[in-house]
Amino acid sequence: MAASNKPGPIHFVAIGLFMLSIVLGVVAFLMHRDYKEAIARERSVQDELNTVQADRTTKEEELTALKEVIGFSGMSTIGINDDENPETVIGAAKSSIVEYGKAFEAPSYNETVINMSAGITTLTKEKVQRVADYSELNKKYTELEDRHQSDKDILIEKKLEAEDKLKKEIAIKAEEVGKRDKQIKESNERIKDLGLQIATLRDDYDREIDKLSTDNEKLARINDELRDKQYAESKLSFEIADGRITRVDHVVGLVWLNLGSADGLKPRTTFSVYQKDNQSVGRSVSDIKGTIEVVSILGAHEAEARIVSDFSSNPIFRGDLVFTPIWEVGRVNRFSFVGLIDIDGDKRSDRDKLHEIIENSGGVIDNEVDDSGTSTGKGLTVDTRFLVFGRIPDVREVLENEKPAIIAMQRQRVEYIKQARLNAVRIINLSEFLAFIGYHPSRRVWAPGEDSPYHLELGRRKTLSNGYKRSIPVKETSSGGYGTSRRKVKRGYSTGKTEKIFRSTRGANR
Repeated sequence: MAASNKPGPIHFVAIGLFMLSIVLGVVAFLMHRDYKEAIARERSVQDELNTVQADRTTKEEELTALKEVIGFSGMSTIGINDDENPETVIGAAKSSIVEYGKAFEAPSYNETVINMSAGITTLTKEKVQRVADYSELNKKYTELEDRHQSDKDILIEKKLEAEDKLKKEIAIKAEEVGKRDKQIKESNERIKDLGLQIATLRDDYDREIDKLSTDNEKLARINDELRDKQYAESKLSFEIADGRITRVDHVVGLVWLNLGSADGLKPRTTFSVYQKDNQSVGRSVSDIKGTIEVVSILGAHEAEARIVSDFSSNPIFRGDLVFTPIWEVGRVNRFSFVGLIDIDGDKRSDRDKLHEIIENSGGVIDNEVDDSGTSTGKGLTVDTRFLVFGRIPDVREVLENEKPAIIAMQRQRVEYIKQARLNAVRIINLSEFLAFIGYHPSRRVWAPGEDSPYHLELGRRKTLSNGYKRSIPVKETSSGGYGTSRRKVKRGYSTGKTEKIFRSTRGANR
């Protein structure tokens, strides 16, 4: 049988296998090529990894070396993102810069170190200079010490000489002291004997003093009684008139005196007026014929005064004498006061007014017992002109809270009387004092409830050309309670008691 040219299944199988082998070969080739490339890339990556690991190792070694250099090898964290944490390298470095750098602190560690180095250099130079200065000072000190040692040696030598001299003098003084001790002992024995004698004499003296004091007190009482009796009988006074009246004008109620600026006279000084032939001014209130008050100083020895009060039966004339105890030519008069001071009878204290009267006339209050019983002053002396007693109430008649003051006032009165005796000071009451100085109290305003009502003065007021006012009598009939005359009638005799004669007859408050 002849062969056929048509392909059979075998041919197709062979062709398929052939094609499959070609495809597999191509695939194998491609896979082999990719494998080689992968191997090559792996080797390249491995090389790069080895390089990176080598760099990392190098960096870690360098970082470790750097940490060791700056002193933070024990810290594992660098602290790039946590540079304020002192547990990191950067945080610890910053903390060290702040803590230890202080004046040399800089933004970086290196700059801080550089600054500190510069500071150390400066300090080193200063140290060198100070060492040099110290050497110079030490050299001078050595020179001074050598000089001082020389002086010290000289002083020690002198000290030894002085000690030897002192020992000799001490020995001499000891001998002298021994002699003086013996003398003192003998003197003490004599003093003891004299002390016994003095004690005996003192006892005798005290007994004699007590006896003399008793006798003196008796004599003082007798002397007081005799003086009071003599004064009551003879009314003698050793006061001298201060001046005279040179002119009188009864129409305007003025007088002129022979006293002025050269005599130290001041306006508002008041005088009591006496007869020109009176030989004893300031003797008794009954001798006073009127009172005047100085209104102006006209010259060295001339002054003008207003008539405060006088008597129609015995008016003031030219040549009449004037006297006041609170003023005297060329002298400051001193007074002492004890008791309540009521000048105008209104039962209110006029102590300030009394001070004003005396001070305006140039007088001085040297001692005073005020309304509380408190005493001021150093005591009466021979220069005290008058001891003046105001009203001292009976302690049984005052309120309980007023008794301590009244008791103290009474005690001071007794003490002042003793002082007045020893210093020959005249004792008068307040009414007599006011009469002698020619003071005429102002009219007071009567207040409802007072014991003594205000009595109207008879007459009317007339304003004179000199600006003063006088009481002018009226012819109309008035109530008998007010009287009929503007002038007071002078007594022809003295009772020895203070007279209240100075109620206003020529107008008050002029």
